[in-house]
Amino acid sequence: MGLGAYEADVYYDAVNRQIQTIRGKLKKIREKRLLHRERRAELGFLSISLAGYTSAGKSSLFNALTEETTRVDKALFTTLSTKTRLMEISKRQFLLTDTVGFIDRLPLTLIEAFQSTLEETIYSDLILLVLDLSEPLEKIEKKNSICLETMEHIGALGIPVITVLNKIDLLSEAETKQKLEELKTKTKNPILISALYRINLERLKQEILKKLEDYIQASFSVPLTEETMPFMSWVHESADVKEAKFMSDSVQVVFEANPLFAEKVRKRVEELDGKFGTKPKNQ
Repeated sequence: MGLGAYEADVYYDAVNRQIQTIRGKLKKIREKRLLHRERRAELGFLSISLAGYTSAGKSSLFNALTEETTRVDKALFTTLSTKTRLMEISKRQFLLTDTVGFIDRLPLTLIEAFQSTLEETIYSDLILLVLDLSEPLEKIEKKNSICLETMEHIGALGIPVITVLNKIDLLSEAETKQKLEELKTKTKNPILISALYRINLERLKQEILKKLEDYIQASFSVPLTEETMPFMSWVHESADVKEAKFMSDSVQVVFEANPLFAEKVRKRVEELDGKFGTKPKNQ
């Protein structure tokens, strides 16, 4: 074996050891965050996650809603780890988490590397999806799609979303109105704001309250039949499934959703000869 090949093997071994070390650290971080999430759940706090394409203004919105200052920068991945703070709306307290920004065609290996950070989005009760409205319409639509695809990949599709169209201070009133009209059918619950100048923050807060106050927890059990799996797929696509236990002849599910969807699930469960129950989420 030549010297070059030997050096290559040494380099490969060193890199491999470094990868294993990083994976070990990420595992510990995930375990620590799991404990934090369990503790927050015990305390009864509802959790809100900021998600969105990088540089959309998530950190600025985090500052505005929590009245704190985190580093705000145009560089990619300025927020490399999650930061969670209490925020208050109408004397109700929530936990707000700022997360790493999404980018175009995020490699699966990179998604895995940031899994411990992105998991905060999965376990939230509401997602604020932040988009930069000052960008060209085609770019906004593309970035919205990328964010939704990433959320689907990490398993966060069933969680309620408010799309925060940020940076309206950089647009004229006519431009803002025109873009909103174009995006209304392509985004989930769009709200116009300027995080930097605190424009429309109260409206956003009221929308947050509306989403979280209406959110309920429900449970059901249905017999295992040919119709069960299509029904389960529908529930997973449209609600936040917290638990699913498959028994020998039935499946038991706990999920969270708005009352309208929960009522649809109840009717379908009864059609399948199952049992259904609900309770307010904060109980």
